[in-house]
Amino acid sequence: MLIRNIMIDKPISIAPQASVNSAVDLMREKKIGFIVVEENNKPVGVLTEGDIIGMIASRIDMKKARVAEHMISPVFSIQADANVFHAYDELVERKMRHLVVVDNNADLAGVVTMSSFIANLGVEHFADLQTVADVLHPLDVTVSRDTPVNEVIRLMQAHKHAMIVIEENKPVGILTSRGITRLCQRPQDEIDSLRMGDVMQEPVCIYRKSFVPEASFMMKQHRTRHLVAVGDHDEFMGLVTISDVAHSLEGKYVEFMRSVMRDMEHDLLTASGQNRALFERNPNSVFSLDMHGKITHVNPASILLTGHGSEYLVGRELIELFDESMVDDALLAFVSAQQGNAESTHLRMKAGDGGVIHVFMSYVPVMIEGSIQGVYAVAYDITERVIAEERLLKLSQALQQAGEPIAITDAHGVIEFANQKMHELFGYGESELLGTSLTKLEIANADDSSGYQQCVWKMVSDGVPYKGEFLHRHKDGSPLDVRVSCSPVHVPGAEHVDYYITIYEDMRMRRTAEQHALQAQKMETIGTLAGGIAHDFNNYLAAVGGSLYMLKREVAHLPETVERLNKLEQLSDRAASLVGQLLTFSRKDGLLRNLVSFSALIEETRDLARVLVPKKTDQHWQVAKHVYVDGNATQLQQILLNLLKNACDAVKDVDQPQVSISLSAVEADQVAPEHIELTAKRYAKLCVKDNGCGIGEQHREHIFDPFFTTKDIGEGTGMGLAMIYGAVQNHHGWIELESSEGKGAEFCLFFPMAEHIGEMDSQHESADQPTLLLVDDEPQVLALSAEVIESLGYHVVTADNGEDALNLFQKEPGQFALAVLDVMMPRMNGTETAMALRRIHPALPILFVTGYDQNAVSADLLAQPGIFLLHKPWKVESMEATLQDMLASKAKENQP
Repeated sequence: MLIRNIMIDKPISIAPQASVNSAVDLMREKKIGFIVVEENNKPVGVLTEGDIIGMIASRIDMKKARVAEHMISPVFSIQADANVFHAYDELVERKMRHLVVVDNNADLAGVVTMSSFIANLGVEHFADLQTVADVLHPLDVTVSRDTPVNEVIRLMQAHKHAMIVIEENKPVGILTSRGITRLCQRPQDEIDSLRMGDVMQEPVCIYRKSFVPEASFMMKQHRTRHLVAVGDHDEFMGLVTISDVAHSLEGKYVEFMRSVMRDMEHDLLTASGQNRALFERNPNSVFSLDMHGKITHVNPASILLTGHGSEYLVGRELIELFDESMVDDALLAFVSAQQGNAESTHLRMKAGDGGVIHVFMSYVPVMIEGSIQGVYAVAYDITERVIAEERLLKLSQALQQAGEPIAITDAHGVIEFANQKMHELFGYGESELLGTSLTKLEIANADDSSGYQQCVWKMVSDGVPYKGEFLHRHKDGSPLDVRVSCSPVHVPGAEHVDYYITIYEDMRMRRTAEQHALQAQKMETIGTLAGGIAHDFNNYLAAVGGSLYMLKREVAHLPETVERLNKLEQLSDRAASLVGQLLTFSRKDGLLRNLVSFSALIEETRDLARVLVPKKTDQHWQVAKHVYVDGNATQLQQILLNLLKNACDAVKDVDQPQVSISLSAVEADQVAPEHIELTAKRYAKLCVKDNGCGIGEQHREHIFDPFFTTKDIGEGTGMGLAMIYGAVQNHHGWIELESSEGKGAEFCLFFPMAEHIGEMDSQHESADQPTLLLVDDEPQVLALSAEVIESLGYHVVTADNGEDALNLFQKEPGQFALAVLDVMMPRMNGTETAMALRRIHPALPILFVTGYDQNAVSADLLAQPGIFLLHKPWKVESMEATLQDMLASKAKENQP
């Protein structure tokens, strides 16, 4: 094949006296990388993009500069009738990307480039199917978005390659020599102000394990001469150029095609010549196709590949051998070859034994005397490689999705693979650990005088596996307590370690579980001791109580003595109460458990809390409905009262004291710590939070111990939290504490929810009773109003401010038949609360109650349907009639 068959004729040229700027404009307009300088139809020089980059770096005024001053001259040229492989040898030897072609008179005839070989000869299949990783070249220099363009140009001139922008080890931008030529139309002062981020383009990326022919296809598809190679996690690996693709042709297949061409020059038109030169020698499977896609000749390798003899193959359409899902791709490639283009694609063929063969198929047009006479289909068997890659992919996915942190390093301990759990453990983003040495993740032990860590690495480098614990460092600098299992791996035949597989175990969870187990064991021991003491103490108190009774009978005639005995009896009762708390802690109280509506119980406790909690303390209650547990109501109520008392004590010296109480239902698997043995699918979560003095770290492990207290003498027995601990254990629950000194505390208690509700709703919340939301900021008025309205046959849910009322309503808006709102309230008044409620439930009947005149509520609001007004102090009869009217109006509106 001759150069004239593949050259670009009528090349773009320019006169030597033209300005460089006009040459740049032509190159930019025609999208070419060089331009031939022509004078009297003779090539006298060449101007390339590399020359332009040098001129910009030297700040040469290209409007004034002439082409003749900066062109490459003399020109190396080649005859149009030269063999294509002779031209290729010249390109490689001279390290050029293009050649000027002349005719017999030395007149300019055309140009040929590396792209010419790939576009016209279909040389992809000649390469020994190298991967991109085999031909890429890593870059010594990369830049950032903020690098000045002038600096980028200087670097490009010095290093002779495009510049890449890397962010988080991933390529995000590229600037090539063609991009530089586009800059020449801008004034120099504008170029001086530009940064890389202003001019870079998005790179076309290719996976490092892709075959070189795929890179060639992508270059043609995207019309680019540069591809950025990336790894398994899109990390930057290097740059691949059109020259790299072309140079990959060197080797046995280039030499093979040279011999083919020599034979075909002698006998190109004969079938015997084809068989001798192309088919019989080719280690790949070659199918000669006519213009209709039918097989006319096959070589021995194709018979071995397919498992069919030549008598079966010849005369059939090649597409009959492909998997049905591949037919369209094969047809597209064949049609393209019919039109003179070489195409390559990955296909699946059906073997004679019924198996599947993966092939990389190249379709090459056969040019004879200037016209296309047929197509060669050259198949390279990649079945083993595909199967190996599928296995590798499965292994990679298994490692990536493993539940343990895993890292694979090279022989020097540099991470080449780290799965998701590994990144999560050390706090790094995806792929951030790649390229990091494992030793940088370790915390050097200052007390390691014997060099233990160094000894460990010496041991594994000698091929001995290691298991042990090292302190490592999280990305944020905090220490990580991990157990390491490091296994050295030898490649068969190698004498040294090739890489390491390291598996990590986060010991923090195990340490936490161990601490909880020790704490539980300690509490169990104390409980056993307390139970024994309480049992004996109760016996003593029984004797004391009996003796006091008898003494009071004997000295009934002595009033002063009886009074003293009464005081002794009171002290005995207090001691008995204390013993009762000890029994609760030791879980030997033997209290019966029943089905309890935890929601109703807390609402009842809320009334008691009004007396317990000082008025200056801001209370927030959020109680979910229909939360039931199997428990002892008295004990559960005592738990909440004890927590409230502790919270009030904690906030007594705070300027704006706040206490929050909440009850909710949660899914067990979302909240339970690993050391907890679950006894139910859902748990009731009771939280009491304050903004008080908090609990210091030094006290946390002792707060549930009996008689432990930080209060002054006489202010506490130290049994409150101990009783709570025992009661929660009694109910098969657990306690979580969030606190730090000076920043308040939050106790969250978890109780297994009852699966059988039975008829508890009828005991607390009758289905026949309309539920009414009552809101008033005055505690006494709220309590009295609720009691009166409940006596009228309504179920009342109360809130002492608009915000809490809105939160309650949002949880179950459908349960409320109407709302009764005080007008004047702090933070969120009655009118604002009503508007918020109606945004959720537009038809909700609302009764405003006010001690002010009627103007307290706007006339526009009162004119809306379902809005009523009642003045304080209201009479029971008026309230009853108004509520009945509201429900009647609602029922009438709901009628069809």
